[in-house]
Amino acid sequence: MCRILNKITMNRLNIFVVGLFFALVMFTGCDKKENEEFCSECKEFCLYANVEDFHKTAPFINEYLSSLTSNWSDEQKLQNLTNWLNSMSCIISAKLKPEMTDYSKVPTFRSTPLQPPLGIIAILLDENGTTKEILLEVGLRYPYESDSLVATGYRYEKPREVRVLTQPLATTSMVFDFINLFDFEVLLLSGIFYSTTTHTEDNIQSILSSKPYIAAIGSSWGHFSPTFYSMENKSYQADWLKFIDDYQLIETNPFGPYGAWITFLVPVGKEREWAAKFENYDLVSSVDLNWGFKGM
Repeated sequence: MCRILNKITMNRLNIFVVGLFFALVMFTGCDKKENEEFCSECKEFCLYANVEDFHKTAPFINEYLSSLTSNWSDEQKLQNLTNWLNSMSCIISAKLKPEMTDYSKVPTFRSTPLQPPLGIIAILLDENGTTKEILLEVGLRYPYESDSLVATGYRYEKPREVRVLTQPLATTSMVFDFINLFDFEVLLLSGIFYSTTTHTEDNIQSILSSKPYIAAIGSSWGHFSPTFYSMENKSYQADWLKFIDDYQLIETNPFGPYGAWITFLVPVGKEREWAAKFENYDLVSSVDLNWGFKGM
């Protein structure tokens, strides 16, 4: 009799456990791929979970933020938002950054005033098998008339772009030799300053403006600093080195010992791999991916 009762009890327990499991599946919301069929919001969100379209997820994010308890602290709301993002099948991981106002990768130009976000969430996305990172900014909506948290924008890694900073006072020849080690296009080269005692600044500016590989010319305190295009082109390199010699340019930096910035265009999806490789060269001071910004 005891065995029969135990068997009945176990069967009831098994039925209860199975029922509880399905109830949890139905009511826990977006819980990665296996439960996404029960959550249309997950599917809609994931349609836009890529670097190009992530700004279109703002309505979902803002609706979730507005549903949170109003007397919670900003940190509680941000952590709950992070947990909610982690439940999405299209997101590999979401992590609230401890440095809430980290601005090391903030692009200079924005359409609204530059106010620090109240929180930054680092999100890894899976785009057709390639891992992409964005930094979601959460704060107050401009013109800051409400204290409700919203998604204000996101920073993203620009495809192919890897920025290399050379060691201080690397000469033009040294920079060109480094560029020639690789078979990559150079989107931009900047940060090398020149001065001259034999020609006027206006004369120099006039000549430089006619060169096809110079994008812009900055000047300060009698020094000028061109921004170059496509300096993987060896004929451009030779022309510039000749210009330095002909006009007796002196390589100096009025702002102290800083290196040159080289923005390489590496293969798509290989940005992080090449960033790590560049760091192994003695001429390199630091390496970073190039970041852009989109408002939400």
